[in-house]
Amino acid sequence: MNTSEQKSILQYSTIVIGVICFIVTFIYQNIEYMRLKMQYDATVNEYKTVAEEYDRQKYILQKAVSMKNLDAFAQLHGLVPVSKESVVIVESNVNNTMRE
Repeated sequence: MNTSEQKSILQYSTIVIGVICFIVTFIYQNIEYMRLKMQYDATVNEYKTVAEEYDRQKYILQKAVSMKNLDAFAQLHGLVPVSKESVVIVESNVNNTMRE
């Protein structure tokens, strides 16, 4: 082998090694991109699940505190609506309070 053949072999080898490095880097980037995309999709799905559970719990809470349910609960436990007869007014005597 003469020097020109050695130079051309070295040039082609350098080009081949560069192309191989580029391909490996490209494949690695695609793998990382897909991994990140899968993590993102999993996070979005988890967020949707949490949001649905939050909405479900919020609906249950709103349903529980609605006036209709509160009235039914009160009647079930023997409570009656407040009337004028059931209100007791307590008067305080301001002159008899203790002063320190």
